Amino acid sequence: MQLLITGSAGFIGYHLAQKRLQQGDVVIGVDNLNDYYDVRLKLARLEQLQRHKNFIFYKANISDAKEVDKIFSNHQPQRVVNLAAQAGVRYSLKNPHAYIQSNLVGFTNVIEACRHHQVEHLVYASTSSVYGANSKQPYAESDGTNHPLAIYAATKKANELIAHSYSHLYRLPTTGLRFFTVYGPWGRPDMAFFSLLAIFSQAIPLKFTIMATCSEILLILMILWLAFPWLLIILQLPIRPGQLRRQTPQPVMHLIEFITSVMDIR
Repeated sequence: MQLLITGSAGFIGYHLAQKRLQQGDVVIGVDNLNDYYDVRLKLARLEQLQRHKNFIFYKANISDAKEVDKIFSNHQPQRVVNLAAQAGVRYSLKNPHAYIQSNLVGFTNVIEACRHHQVEHLVYASTSSVYGANSKQPYAESDGTNHPLAIYAATKKANELIAHSYSHLYRLPTTGLRFFTVYGPWGRPDMAFFSLLAIFSQAIPLKFTIMATCSEILLILMILWLAFPWLLIILQLPIRPGQLRRQTPQPVMHLIEFITSVMDIR
């Protein structure tokens, strides 16, 4: 299979590419290698992928429509996974234009290329942040997503609407994945798990102020190797809405207690 993965030097993109390369697919990776977090980590992931002879890499920005169409024309991928995006809720407060370019313009370029090149299935990353102002927890797939509270979430909600329109107008199969906090090997250093590890490794006294009871503060951690089989299945054929279910949320204090226990911190 010819599989195109945008964001292939990112955390999830890297693991997906590795798995599909090991299964014999030709993987076309696209990544602009931006410096949102340490580029050395992205380059290290990329070096691992380039050991495979069936891996082809383009350093490119999906907000460049001509470049995107050129890549599609050169390789005619059967399936596409769009993981390239400007991530982060807090960063969007300072740099909203980066989100518009990558998450809206870039996504539209990718889905347009999928339409014109008869791609069999587009899988794309959305986010749990689309649930926005919902006060009910845990979230359900049927909960409203019309009130995102950050630019990042708004762009991802827009992705879902664009994908729905393309599926309706052009019969393009699309599947959106609302990722929560994903962690695992080669993970992003800015995510909750590794951020807490970095804080605790400083071995200085810390005091956490939690503005609610521990039972009310919920954190959903998606362990990569548990969520990953679903992603591989989804690639083969789109599934009906609602067939993927949320994981059980846990109090955030459970994560803190686990990390401090493993690190033997009192």
